[in-house]
Amino acid sequence: MRTGLFFVLCAFSAWCVHAQVSARVDTTTVPVNTPFLITVEVSGKDIQDPIMPDVDGLDIEKQPSQTSSRTEVSINVSGSQVLRIRELGYIAKATRTGRVQVPPIAVKVDGTTHSTKSILLNVVDEPKPKIPNPARGRTAPSAGVPHSATPQPDTELSWEDVAFITSTIDKPEVYQGEPVVLRLQLWRILLDGVSVGSVRGADLRYPDAEGFYASALEPEVRREERNGWPYEVSEYRQLLFPTSTGELTIGSWHWQGAARAYTRFGPQRHDYTLETVPITVNVLPLPQRPPEFSGAVGQFQFEAKMGRNDAVQGVPVSLDLKITGQGNPDAIGDPQVVKVDGAYVSDPEKETRVIGEGTVEKVITYAITPLEAGSMTVPEIAFCYFDPVSGTYETQKCGPFTVTVMASAESNRRVLVGDSVPAPEADVEVIGEDILPVLTDVPALRPHRSSVPANIAFGIIPVIVYGMLALWVQRKHRFEQDPAYAREYHALARGRQRFKAIERAPDPGEALFRTLVDFVADKFNVSNAGMTSADAGRLLESNGVDDSLIQTVVRILRACERARYASGSISPAEVRALTEAALPAMEKLNAFKRCSSKGGTP
Repeated sequence: MRTGLFFVLCAFSAWCVHAQVSARVDTTTVPVNTPFLITVEVSGKDIQDPIMPDVDGLDIEKQPSQTSSRTEVSINVSGSQVLRIRELGYIAKATRTGRVQVPPIAVKVDGTTHSTKSILLNVVDEPKPKIPNPARGRTAPSAGVPHSATPQPDTELSWEDVAFITSTIDKPEVYQGEPVVLRLQLWRILLDGVSVGSVRGADLRYPDAEGFYASALEPEVRREERNGWPYEVSEYRQLLFPTSTGELTIGSWHWQGAARAYTRFGPQRHDYTLETVPITVNVLPLPQRPPEFSGAVGQFQFEAKMGRNDAVQGVPVSLDLKITGQGNPDAIGDPQVVKVDGAYVSDPEKETRVIGEGTVEKVITYAITPLEAGSMTVPEIAFCYFDPVSGTYETQKCGPFTVTVMASAESNRRVLVGDSVPAPEADVEVIGEDILPVLTDVPALRPHRSSVPANIAFGIIPVIVYGMLALWVQRKHRFEQDPAYAREYHALARGRQRFKAIERAPDPGEALFRTLVDFVADKFNVSNAGMTSADAGRLLESNGVDDSLIQTVVRILRACERARYASGSISPAEVRALTEAALPAMEKLNAFKRCSSKGGTP
C-alpha cells in the first residue's frame, strides 16, 4: 500500500513540474491602431521560440520585443528538477474595430508541441480629447532644463503632441565597419498642469540591430521648442558598426508611459505604447583590401615612439604604439612590427579605452631586448586603415628608430650545443725534486672492470640528453620564427585557460564570444579584428570543417552577438550551457586541424 502511494506521489510531483505555456494581455479591450503587448510565458528545459499566428484584423510581430529568462528549482518526493522559465513579449496592433480572437499559440517545449489558450479582444475606437492650453506663457520646471519665456500658441494640444518618440540615424549609407550614430529621442511637453512619465519598472531597451556591433554613448537631456511648444528632450545614443554588407535593419524602438493633464473637462489620463518605424541602412563592401590592412575603418592618428634612445645589452626597452580615432575598437588590428635584427621582441601588451564620445585610443607596447652591443635599428612601422570619408585606404608610418646599445658589464659569453671548448692546461707545481714517496707494501695490480649496464648507460645517456636539448632548441626557434605555428600550437591551451574566468567576467557573453573568436583566428592564422559569427562560419567552411561543427560554433557566437546587439546580458544558466557546448567544439576543431595538418582525413 505504501509503495503504491509513493509511486502515485512521484507521478503527481512529476506532473506538477511538467512543461507549461500561457499567453496574456494587459487588457482585453484595446484601441484600434494602438500597439499593445502579448506576453507568452513558457516553462520547461528545452524551450524553442513560439510560432506567432497570422490573425485577420491583427498585426503581430514575429520576433519578440521583450524577453526575460529565469530558472526555478522544484523539490519534491521524486527529487529536484531545474526548470527554465521564459517570458517573451510580442508587439501587436489591431487594424479594425470589433471582436478579434488571438488563436492558440504553438510552442515546442522538451520535444513536445504545446499550445496556449485563445484570447478574445474587444477592439474599440480610441477617443482623442483635446487638451486646452492650461497655462499660456508659463512652463513647468524640469531638472537640468532651463526655462524659457517664449509664449505658447493659442491652440489646443492633442495627446500626440504631449509626448512622442523619434528614431533617426546620421547617414543612411555607410561602408562596412563605418560607425552609424543612432539617436532615440523622447519628447515630453513642459507645461503647468501636464505631467508625463515612463511606466514604472520599464528599463530602456535599445532596438534590435542584428548585423551591427553596438556601443552605447552617454544620454543627454536638453530643452527644445517644437511648433512653438517647449519640450524636454531625453536623447539616447548608440554607435552602430555594421559587420556585414547589404541592407541591414535597425528595429523599432518602443516606449510605454502615461500622461496626466488638467483640462476644462477635469483631470484626464492617457496611456502610451509608442513605437518608431524600423530604419534600413545600406552597407557598402570595402574595396579590394591591401595586404597590410589591419581591419580598422574610420579616421585615425598613429603614433610610435621608443621608451629611450639608448639601452644596455640584455635590458629591455619599450616600443609604444598609439592609435587614436573614431571606429570600432574591436576592429583595430595591431600594426605589423617586423623582426629586429640582434634583438628579441616580446608579445605585445594592449590596452583600449574610450577617451571621448565615439573616440577610442588603443595603446600597444612591445618590449625589445637588445642581444648585441652597438646600434639597434627598429624598422619602419606602418598602420593601414580605411577612411570612409575619402573612400580610400590610408597608411601612416612611423620610424625607423635607432637605439644605441652599450655592452653589458656582465660576461655575455654563451656556450651553445656542439661548441668545442678547449680545456685549460693544468699547471703542475713541483714542491721538491729530492723528496720521493717510499712504497713499502705494493698490492697486486689487477685491471679495473666496470659493469656492462654502466658502460651502456654512460654511452647512451649523453646522446639522449643532447638529442632532447637539440629538439628543445629547435622547437624554441620555430616558435620564434613561425608565428602561425605558435598561434595554432597554443590556441587550445589559451582557450581552456580563458574559459575558467568566463563566468566571473563582468560581461560573460562578451568574454565567451572573444574566447571562441580568438581560438578560431589562432587555429587558422587570421586576424581576429572585427570577426563576426558570419566571418567565422565562412572561414571554417573554406577550410573544409564539418557542417555540424560549423553550425555549433556559429550558433554559440550568434547567441553572444544577440545579447551584445540588444545591449543586454545572458543569464548565468545560458552562459553555462553555451560554455559547456563551446569547449567540446574547440576540442573537435583542434583535432580536425591537427589531422588536416598531418595530411590525414579529418
